[in-house]
Amino acid sequence: MRIWSGAICFGYARPATGALRFRPMTVDPHDAVEVIDHGAGCPILLICEHASPHVPPGWGKLGLQDDDLARHIGWDIGAADIARRLADDLGASAVLARYSRLFIDCNRDPDRDDSIPAISDGIAVPGNMGLTPEERQRRRALAFTPLHDRIGAMIERHLASGVTPTIVPIHSFTPEMQGVRRPWHMGVLWNECDALGASLMQALQDLGDMAGLEIGANQPYSAREFVTYTMEQHGRKRGLANVALEIRNDLAGDPALQPRLAAHIARALRRAILPAA
Repeated sequence: MRIWSGAICFGYARPATGALRFRPMTVDPHDAVEVIDHGAGCPILLICEHASPHVPPGWGKLGLQDDDLARHIGWDIGAADIARRLADDLGASAVLARYSRLFIDCNRDPDRDDSIPAISDGIAVPGNMGLTPEERQRRRALAFTPLHDRIGAMIERHLASGVTPTIVPIHSFTPEMQGVRRPWHMGVLWNECDALGASLMQALQDLGDMAGLEIGANQPYSAREFVTYTMEQHGRKRGLANVALEIRNDLAGDPALQPRLAAHIARALRRAILPAA
């Protein structure tokens, strides 16, 4: 069953001068977060902070074209499809963000300037330039806070049921970045959970008909850097095991490959996490 929650939206209009100004708008209050609710029985809580390329109505797509938002700068291509399949396969609940990472990045500290980037991978984002503190707070209240509040509520429900959840964010990455090829098919990210990270890496490499994949340890990013806000806040600070999965987006975004890929990841998560539950 899927449950939705959201908040009030504020937008911008483009006056005759060409500058951007903001004006309040009302949007459907069920758009900020998607929850796939399989109850609290499975000790895996899946999260997808970059699940959608959508921008709330009234922000004019941040001054970008649809093609820009559909690129990796707007979302993690294929990550939401994999997360939904994993949730159904594992019987695990999942929390997914419904707004673009360019609107506000739900996996960054919202006090960081780059949580709402004015430039992303060389692409200028007009709707993110010269933002006031009030506008940053509006976006935080609309998209960031509802997601993390819902994650916190799901964790509390698990704990109240006697189930200690492992936090597992799902992301995707580009095969190349700034001219540098990324050879990994997937990456496993962790900070202090060394045994869990190593176990998941081994399972991804060994299991099933996709054995032999190249799996990067803390690649293409390290969980010891600033790119894992969700793991830090909901995992490490709460004393919960946490590990993130990065999938190369030419694999994650291939509809023909998604069922096989998700099944492989589900097998690996069962081996790495469920025996310890």
